Amino acid sequence: MDTIINYINHLESAILINKAPRYDLKGKKILEFYDKIFLNDIGLRNGLIGYKEKDINGILENIVYNELRFRGYRVFVGKISKMEVDFVAVKQKETKYVQVCYLLASNETIEREFGALRRIPDNYEKIVISMDKALPDEVDGIKHKYITDFLLDILEFPLKK
Repeated sequence: MDTIINYINHLESAILINKAPRYDLKGKKILEFYDKIFLNDIGLRNGLIGYKEKDINGILENIVYNELRFRGYRVFVGKISKMEVDFVAVKQKETKYVQVCYLLASNETIEREFGALRRIPDNYEKIVISMDKALPDEVDGIKHKYITDFLLDILEFPLKK
C-alpha cells in the first residue's frame, strides 16, 4: 500500500494528477483516506488506455473537476449517508455542490443525481451538469446546466463574431 501511495504522491508532484479528498457533508469533516484521483490532462488518459465511449461519465467528471480548480475552488468529493456528491467546491465564503452525469435519460438517473443534492441540509448553490439540453434550468431549486454552458460561464465578455 505504501508503494502505491508513493507513486500517487510522485504523480501529483509531477502535476500529472490531483487528489480530491472526500468530505463528510453530514459531519462537516474531511475523511482521512479515500481520495479520488483526477488527471490534469485527459489526453494522457486517452493515450495510455485509449478512448472508450463507455467512460464518458468519468471523462466529463474529470473535465468539470479541472474547470472548478481552474476557477480557484478547492474541490472535495462529498459523502452524505451512503450517497456521493461528485464535488463540493469551496472558494472563500462560497460553496457549491455539483453533480455530473452524461445523460439524465431516465427517472431513476434524475432521482439519483438530484436526490443526492436534495439531501444536503444547507442552502448553498446546487448544480447538476449534463449533456442534456432539453431539461429545465432548475428542478426543485437545484440548477441544471448543459456542460458547454457551464464551461463558458467563466467568460465575462461576449465572444467576438
